[in-house]
Amino acid sequence: MKKGFFISVLFFFCFSPGLLQALPPVSALHGPWGFTFLNHYNTNTWKAEGGRVVFNPDGSGNVTTFRNDAGSVGNTSNPFTYSASVNPNGTLTLNFLDPGTDSYTLILSDSLDMIFVDGTQDPSRQWIGVLIKLKEGPYANGDFSGEYNVVAYEHVHAPVIFKYKTTALKIDSNGLGVITGEGYTNDTGAWVPAAHPFTVSSNYTFMTFGSPFLSFVGGPSPDVGTISANGNMALWVQRGKAAPDNIYYGLYFALKREARTYSNADLAGKWIVVGFGDSGGTGFGTLIGAMHCDNSGQCQVAMKSQFNGLIEYEIGPSGPKMIIAADGTFGSSYGPSSPSYAAVIGNNGNTFYLTYGFSSDPPPNSRLVMIGLRCNDCAIPLVYHLPLILSN
Repeated sequence: MKKGFFISVLFFFCFSPGLLQALPPVSALHGPWGFTFLNHYNTNTWKAEGGRVVFNPDGSGNVTTFRNDAGSVGNTSNPFTYSASVNPNGTLTLNFLDPGTDSYTLILSDSLDMIFVDGTQDPSRQWIGVLIKLKEGPYANGDFSGEYNVVAYEHVHAPVIFKYKTTALKIDSNGLGVITGEGYTNDTGAWVPAAHPFTVSSNYTFMTFGSPFLSFVGGPSPDVGTISANGNMALWVQRGKAAPDNIYYGLYFALKREARTYSNADLAGKWIVVGFGDSGGTGFGTLIGAMHCDNSGQCQVAMKSQFNGLIEYEIGPSGPKMIIAADGTFGSSYGPSSPSYAAVIGNNGNTFYLTYGFSSDPPPNSRLVMIGLRCNDCAIPLVYHLPLILSN
């Protein structure tokens, strides 16, 4: 294991402790959510899945999932029953009762429109889980319109070529079924411009049962995805198609460019972050952490990382503050310049993402994507250190 891999690629700095605030109610879980999960197993197999899950107030629910599980591509729709409770630290415990008896720790954003799942708990796999709140009613093409910043992590598993890459894109949706975009991708440890801008024209549709799924034709474009109720966020799963295109696994996350001005002060407060990445394609890891920032853009992170099944707890080193542009971008945005990350804040200041891997810092062939949600209500003071964040 490369000790401190995730911590070595963080640029986070100082904080003010603060106090635990009001806890979110269980009712915040009720309703429809879109999700995307990406899993790497220690057996070097992969699973990518995305879909829509509904939690009803009476403890019943339904989940529709589109997945690629080790090359088996398909979709299912199943009912379930569940229970949920709020923990003293502001997290939620979700218990699936039938089928199965799985239990998950959920972290809900202050804006109640995003959920993270702790992906470090199972030593046999590394995974990242993100959910966004959906509209109750049907969607239309116009619900996904405007400019979006997009981050992605993908794995292409072919008989000869193995690629692990992070991608930063800028896309534009005209709300009529046409998406165009361009960006940078990393699959060798250095960022290079995408070979060509892409266009997806008139080949994504909403599924007939009125869900917010976007469906793209052909790989390696993202396969299916969901759009948040306010249109500010979108998730896609990359799962490929039937063989021979069943070799793609990936997660895409988009933040809309808003008609507002951002500054360093928009980072001020408490955040929960989750991440997923690899070191040279030979070691894989996931993380969850708490980030506290001040008005100048200086932050500190307490991090729990799981790398190849091994757990570490660390607090990130000090470094220069993050400089946020008026459009919400920071780091090197979408160009190969220092510092070696691209990042964006959006969703009215409640969500950000960040991706590393531009050059030699972090080490070549290391890739990491991170997503953060604002959680002043659930992020406990860092003086208690990270293990307590997930303690019930």
